[in-house]
Amino acid sequence: MTKAQLLEQSTFIEIMIALLEPSMIDIVSWHVSAFYEANRNYPRSVLNGVLIKAISNCNASGNSFSKAYLDKILETFNNYKINTTQLVIKFLDNKHNHSYKHKKKVVFVPEYMEEYEELLKN
Repeated sequence: MTKAQLLEQSTFIEIMIALLEPSMIDIVSWHVSAFYEANRNYPRSVLNGVLIKAISNCNASGNSFSKAYLDKILETFNNYKINTTQLVIKFLDNKHNHSYKHKKKVVFVPEYMEEYEELLKN
């Protein structure tokens, strides 16, 4: 089976069984089913991609996740216009996507700032 077929045909239960420890399935199953129910107008492959992304992020940190976290990842998918199976595959395969890292704000410092700070010290 190809990745596209797996994303389109798998249920969220099958994904959770394949990727989560049994104890974690009990913790997150309500959140996942509520997420799928609330977003049934999205293609299954997109919802499955959101679930896979959440599981991979939380497995790396050792935490569980909630419906709110799944909603946040879906919002990220929407911001990146990920709405087809092929785009989901491309996003999940990209190991270097920085969708959850904050960009550092660059602050302008005038040239005279060092002199001004010296004057304040004296």
